[in-house]
Amino acid sequence: MAHRILFTKLIDQDWLMAQLGTNCECTIQPALSFAYTPQNKIIDGLPTHVHHFIVTSQNTVKAIEGIPLKGEFFVVGQKTAQALKSQGREVTIATDYARELAPLLTAYPAQSWTFLCGASRRDHLVDQLKTHQHQVTEVITYHSVPHAFVEENTHDSYVFFSPLSFQTFLIHNSIDPQAVIFSIGDTTTEEILKHYPHHQVHTAKTPLVEEVVNDIKKYLHVKK
Repeated sequence: MAHRILFTKLIDQDWLMAQLGTNCECTIQPALSFAYTPQNKIIDGLPTHVHHFIVTSQNTVKAIEGIPLKGEFFVVGQKTAQALKSQGREVTIATDYARELAPLLTAYPAQSWTFLCGASRRDHLVDQLKTHQHQVTEVITYHSVPHAFVEENTHDSYVFFSPLSFQTFLIHNSIDPQAVIFSIGDTTTEEILKHYPHHQVHTAKTPLVEEVVNDIKKYLHVKK
């Protein structure tokens, strides 16, 4: 019997099939969509005297495409950094998690930052900067829009890509005790374990979709 997996993020079905093979039955049900802030509103919110930008999401990169921003970028996420470089931005520091970036920023000579972020951004990074008397101007570049859905079928595995996508899934759904959960990163896993502390949860070592899929492949190989 095929291993049934629910993905809560839009992922190319053909790519998934190529990675996981025909022994998997993949259902893709995005829990979130994204509404981008109009660029004129982003520009209006930018302080002209600050040239140190913090970016923690690929959605922000999409939102600022074409906006001339001169300065250094301090980034969470490998793909986010790559996308910024492809726009010609100067990426000075890139880490996998905000908790890794925070001490690097507080030790940096700059004292003022523009945080280009989503409306649902987490507090840790800003709290750490303000604790060290750094000035942070937040410019909202997008909003995450939850799409609560009812999943009538049960699955052997469930895959989550953010705390908010997991919270959205829980509105109308639950996870069977025997199901296995895959998570893109530590913050998502923390949210999952609040509700399912006894489930088997696999957390990607690096927060990338490819790493999550590799974890699934490893699990299925061992399961054989």
